[in-house]
Amino acid sequence: MSDTAVYTAPRQPDASSSFAAKRADLTAEQQGKLDAVIQHLNTPGFKVPNTVKDARSAQKQRLKQSKDPKNWLGKPLDLGVSSTAPLTDAEKCYLTNEQCQRFLRAQKWELAAAIARCEETIAWRREFDVDGLTKQPEIISVEGETGKEFVMGWDIHKRPCLYMFPARQNTKTSHAQIQHVVWTLERTVDLMPAGVENLCLLIDMGSVQPAPLGQSKKVLEILQTYYCERLGRAICINVPTIFWGFYRLVSPFVDPVTKDKIRFNPDVRTLVPPAQLEKANFKGDSSFVYKHEQYFPDIIEATNNRRQEIFARWQKFGNGQCGVSEFLIKGGEEQTSAPEQPVLKTPVSAAMSNANGSNLSGPGSPAHSVRSEGYREPPEAATAPDYVEPSPTSPDPASTSVPSTPSKLGGQSESLADSPAGRTRADSADSFVTTREGSASTLSALKNARDDDALELAHSNGEIQDHNGLETGVKNLVVKDDGSIGQA
Repeated sequence: MSDTAVYTAPRQPDASSSFAAKRADLTAEQQGKLDAVIQHLNTPGFKVPNTVKDARSAQKQRLKQSKDPKNWLGKPLDLGVSSTAPLTDAEKCYLTNEQCQRFLRAQKWELAAAIARCEETIAWRREFDVDGLTKQPEIISVEGETGKEFVMGWDIHKRPCLYMFPARQNTKTSHAQIQHVVWTLERTVDLMPAGVENLCLLIDMGSVQPAPLGQSKKVLEILQTYYCERLGRAICINVPTIFWGFYRLVSPFVDPVTKDKIRFNPDVRTLVPPAQLEKANFKGDSSFVYKHEQYFPDIIEATNNRRQEIFARWQKFGNGQCGVSEFLIKGGEEQTSAPEQPVLKTPVSAAMSNANGSNLSGPGSPAHSVRSEGYREPPEAATAPDYVEPSPTSPDPASTSVPSTPSKLGGQSESLADSPAGRTRADSADSFVTTREGSASTLSALKNARDDDALELAHSNGEIQDHNGLETGVKNLVVKDDGSIGQA
């Protein structure tokens, strides 16, 4: 190994990088819905269940009482469940103005679905113990020893780069592998500068066998449900021929904006500044080489310091509330007094129409990923053989859930159809994983795959939709209990 190798990651984005285009200001109606979500979270006595199962169960009971989200605001989510708890300070700090906007965007600004997504995300973070894992990284240290996933550098739009090398898998399929994915995602989010809310995903797909399907589904469910609106760019290199057959199958379901974010075998140096791009595999100029005993403690210290700074600013400016500006607490705007508190300026009924609430995002509105033109499907995709799922009786190759991520980034309608939750909810074009529902076969598969936690469908704005966001897109069309599609 060269004596010039570097084992610690860069400390800040490259000077040549610039922020992506600013997202458009919220409309009056969108601002009203954002205010409503934040008021819901800030109501004294508000509580959330400690498990996803209990959260879904309580949401079902709430739907039976009322399908109008205006009647939910400020009421604890504790119907029929035994274990609930108020929001902690760490959870309030997490529930920023911009995070609430991400929930709303992921649900196409459907208030009921966004509230449900927000509540379930908190329940999941508690059950998964995301904060505990952050405080005790030694739990997953062995998973990182080979450098199969790490955060290093920023792309041309100041998005932190998350590298994945599935061929470096070093452990058998386990919950610890999923914990490692979540832990690495959390560190990537920690390193997002003020004004950035997306990451750049770089995947070396060379010499990789398809991952165990069950593990892949679990990871994809986490990505699309609890890390919505986080993918800014996905770069895949050394794409194997077998991939293209599968990609042809799922490509029609990939939202055009999401598809435009994916690059296969590109000139990566045009997307990530060469000085911050890994050299050996991605042809950058950085001398960074993953060495676990040096990188792991270094990234822990860097992100711990970052979180402490963010939390200190939230304590200073947040007044113990949800909805504080993420731009502010990440240091994007230094102020000497607390910002205006995110509470409704008008009655909830007005907020649901065209309430003219104040824009809480201010100059720190999150940056929007630039849509670059010119996406072309690689020519090898037209002639490659169709993808065949490995037999469950064949030897299980040493691989994590990560390898399937690039091949299913836009196609989770197939992989999630028979997942435990069986719900495709990442509906916006900027979700980490985006799908397009609408066909009877897809909806039927989703309905048939649901377990005892299946959610009731409710009318919302003239469309049939469950409170987690699955919608048929056709008025009075419902997914019946037997999985068939019919008129209400």
